[in-house]
Amino acid sequence: MATSPVAKSDDKSKFFKHYYEVSDDPNALEEWVNLYTDDATVIMGPVPSIGTKNVTQLRQKILDGFRTAFKSMDHKCDNVYYLSGDLNEVMLHGRIDYFLLNGKELIDVPWAVKARFRVVDDKLRMSYYEVFMNMTLVQEAFKV
Repeated sequence: MATSPVAKSDDKSKFFKHYYEVSDDPNALEEWVNLYTDDATVIMGPVPSIGTKNVTQLRQKILDGFRTAFKSMDHKCDNVYYLSGDLNEVMLHGRIDYFLLNGKELIDVPWAVKARFRVVDDKLRMSYYEVFMNMTLVQEAFKV
């Protein structure tokens, strides 16, 4: 597996557009996992998932929860901020719309992400992805 520490910045916009389309697809388990490096660290909650096996388990857990509670969701990425001179470490923020099976809708829930990239076999992949989001709004939507 050939790796490189450098990726072009315009590739990030295309990557995130595709990444969030895949994230919003409840049938895209393998495609979502393949957007990460084999040794990636993914943090969506209190416990990091490290490596393909654990990242796959995290995604499956998310999808299982999605199927029991959500009709759909729609991520929107508003801004990407480059944190390193080589453009491979970024912060981004955006909004997500949740459409719940209980009929409730959560529109424009804010989130932020810190991500790091590597090029592996000529493909841009994330080696680190950490989500920052206040889940209080989502939890409140499930109350009767």
